[in-house]
Amino acid sequence: MRWKPAFTLVEFSELSSVGSLDEILGARGRVDTNAAWLDIADPMGQPREDFARVFAEVEL
Repeated sequence: MRWKPAFTLVEFSELSSVGSLDEILGARGRVDTNAAWLDIADPMGQPREDFARVFAEVEL
């Protein structure tokens, strides 16, 4: 099986309920890796409120 060497944080979180790492790797095709909902905006250079928003996204 060929798989990408990295996951986005949101992608891994979405697949984490599948089971073991091998099962997660096998289920990877279930997620559209180009989906906008996988992105977490980079707050670099933005106001403090943007950092707080990103922190809240990651904390979930």
